[in-house]
Amino acid sequence: MHAVYCPQIKENSMATLFRLNDDTFWQWMADVYNNNGSGIKRCLALIQDYSIDTQYIVELSSNNSIYTGKSKMEKLRGCLPARYFHEVHYCIGVYSAILGRLFPPLVSDIEQLAYIEWLQFTEPLHKNYRDHLTHIFKVAFVSDLFLSDPVFAKTVASYQAKSDHFSKWCKVHKIPLAEWQRDNHWQEIVKIAFFIASLFHDIGYGYYHLQEYKQNICHLYPWLISADNISFDIQSNSLMQSLPATFIKKYHYWLESSKIKNRENNIVLGFFRDCLPINHSIASTLFILDLAEKITNARAISPELYTAFHLAAETIMIHDMIDKERWLHLTPHDIDETPISGKEKRCHFINKKNQKQFPMAISMVLFDQLSRWKSPILIPECTIDSVNYRLGYENTYESLEIEIKETDSRKHIIIGAEKNGKKLRKVLEEELRCVSNPNKLSFLDYDAEIT
Repeated sequence: MHAVYCPQIKENSMATLFRLNDDTFWQWMADVYNNNGSGIKRCLALIQDYSIDTQYIVELSSNNSIYTGKSKMEKLRGCLPARYFHEVHYCIGVYSAILGRLFPPLVSDIEQLAYIEWLQFTEPLHKNYRDHLTHIFKVAFVSDLFLSDPVFAKTVASYQAKSDHFSKWCKVHKIPLAEWQRDNHWQEIVKIAFFIASLFHDIGYGYYHLQEYKQNICHLYPWLISADNISFDIQSNSLMQSLPATFIKKYHYWLESSKIKNRENNIVLGFFRDCLPINHSIASTLFILDLAEKITNARAISPELYTAFHLAAETIMIHDMIDKERWLHLTPHDIDETPISGKEKRCHFINKKNQKQFPMAISMVLFDQLSRWKSPILIPECTIDSVNYRLGYENTYESLEIEIKETDSRKHIIIGAEKNGKKLRKVLEEELRCVSNPNKLSFLDYDAEIT
């Protein structure tokens, strides 16, 4: 197996092989500027196929103010370690190219992501903060490779199409899901949704840490909390019609009682309000929904792309709520898929059975973890008169080799880790704990093994 990003199909077997490391990743990224239609360029081409009215681009661009001050990247150049600065600078350029096709007004502010990233790196309350800006493209890379396996792509797309609340949402919004499946481009829409989810799944970190800052200073400024009532820029009516809201309507614990169905909107909006401060997923989800709303209001979005945005929003919302301390109000289940009311161990709103109702989110959890090769933390080195920083890679793995194969009635994902494989296994066991079988790492129809 060569050090290229292209997945390889084993002859005479149902298996796909690929490698995750810096060489394969940066080659995939470089294709954004090439004309050969591979790598990240292929993902962008899918969006273009279902996209956006050119008049809309002109209209939005004319309403955008141009910032003429000194570039934040110029200021950051003197603060970031040189190698990491060049990575961030490159990723910001690619982000700009992508947003230029989706939502041009955001392009002039895209450097804010690099600025926020550095603030989070140096925040003393989060000494183990790892990079998220380069990471989001790594997640897009990993998802692209996994979805290149025809069996895996079909598995996820098939379960997503059968999802009860998603099917209901499609009917309400007159989404021709059955037609798309017959036309065989449903999998393309799922791929677009994964790409969008990957690029924006961590964009809420800035808001998450902002809320922490406010909590830390609210005792000094007691008027701060009352003066800063949380409000959603996205209209509540649009939020209630979203796929994430449809998910909450199905899984919110309170809405199991018919006595309070007439307060459904208040309960769903209350979920978003209450969960917004405790994870970054909700802020990221609201960002995507707000973006989709603006494009929709400009009458510039196709049904396919509209659906992909909402699938991405739901995937983003759930991916951080896999942590049992980062969600509220949803119906917990035990490992036997039975609703429970107590605080027994191993309870979660996700379990082995209902994971197939949101297969994209479960897959995103795996992609998120596998994309953390050489994902550094910032290590301060203090002396009596100075503080120096260095990027630490000691606890990361260098490279992964992934094999996806099908044997008999089971599907397998075999992960070979170069360095720190035991740590990776421990992390995956914790992240996928609610959907795995006892003593076996698994999700959807796949058994996972780390060698």
